[in-house]
Amino acid sequence: MTLVNRWYQLLKLLVTHKKVSIQEVQKEIRTSNQTIKKDIGELNEEIAGIAKIIQKNKHFELEIYDFDFFDEIMQGKLKTARDFNSASKRIAYLLNRLIETEDFLRMDDLSEEVGVSRGTVVKDLKTLKEMINDFDVKITGTPNKGLRIIGDELELRLLLFYFVSPYFSETKTEQVLEEKQAIKHFQKKTNASKQEITLLTKVIGISLNRISSNYLLKKPINRYSGCFEYIQEFNELINRLEEIYELTLSQYEKDFISFPLNIINTSITMIRKANSDLRLYFDPMMMRIRRLDLIDLDESFLYQEMKQHLSLLINRVIFRYRLTDLFYGEIEKKYPFSYQIASECIQALEAILQHKISKVEISYLTLYLELAFRYQKSIFPLKK
Repeated sequence: MTLVNRWYQLLKLLVTHKKVSIQEVQKEIRTSNQTIKKDIGELNEEIAGIAKIIQKNKHFELEIYDFDFFDEIMQGKLKTARDFNSASKRIAYLLNRLIETEDFLRMDDLSEEVGVSRGTVVKDLKTLKEMINDFDVKITGTPNKGLRIIGDELELRLLLFYFVSPYFSETKTEQVLEEKQAIKHFQKKTNASKQEITLLTKVIGISLNRISSNYLLKKPINRYSGCFEYIQEFNELINRLEEIYELTLSQYEKDFISFPLNIINTSITMIRKANSDLRLYFDPMMMRIRRLDLIDLDESFLYQEMKQHLSLLINRVIFRYRLTDLFYGEIEKKYPFSYQIASECIQALEAILQHKISKVEISYLTLYLELAFRYQKSIFPLKK
């Protein structure tokens, strides 16, 4: 993990939890005590006057002095401010060049563009390949030709979303300024969260850039459920974008743009009507639980309680979006039996979706199972 990524891991950890021990930081960031202390020193220099990480009684705490500037930092300001001396920004640049270029890219040319040795570029590419391992893409090299990336347009856009957009600011054109006004109007009408709007803005920028270069989504997003409350306001936003950029967005493009509104459980993602396709995921989960012969579960109640969560969970898996771990291992300790059952459910979903699911999803699912158990007025023991 590169320095700037470790910084953000550390900040997210401290924002989520009031205080963390050095052991907890080591477990989360997976680096040595010495490296953590060095990283904190350098990070404190970067955010001086805005915030500071302090150590109290073997625990780290975050003090914030300027909340507005700190919010900009958490939106990625430290990443965009980095130059090519930062491995993170070099890797983002290399990935962007591979995605934006149809032809092969020569290693020597890339080395010259970022101003580092060929050996450094080779090392950066190795890190890049590890970073994108969970995506259905492949970076291939051909002797005497160079490198290229192969993958579906949806997967390439997700790479731009997660690994490129945090490091490069959008060009401030008149159209972009009008776009920002349209998004601001949408937020005002829907009361969408700041997080949703930040993600939505990134996705719109990536989509319009790809469309302008004639890279289009040409098929439905498999298994995606784009069901949210403010469909009229979203359509108004789409219409305004089409006016600003003088284009027509396909349904596939609209679906992709909408995904930030369908992955987080906030006021805007209120599913009023259950998607019948959810039974295709829910029923195999229940079948797996029944096979364990550990518990009698009110499946009808559980389905009604968790159908919205399940829909959002599936969307998160499709788009590789990871929730912040607000529980930090406490859910497994507090509800071990429910956690065990939730783990089985997640394994059933992984088999269906053919994607690895983040462990934090187990904790969130545990809460729904625990609710179902309590609804049945008892904690169910193991059957004998």
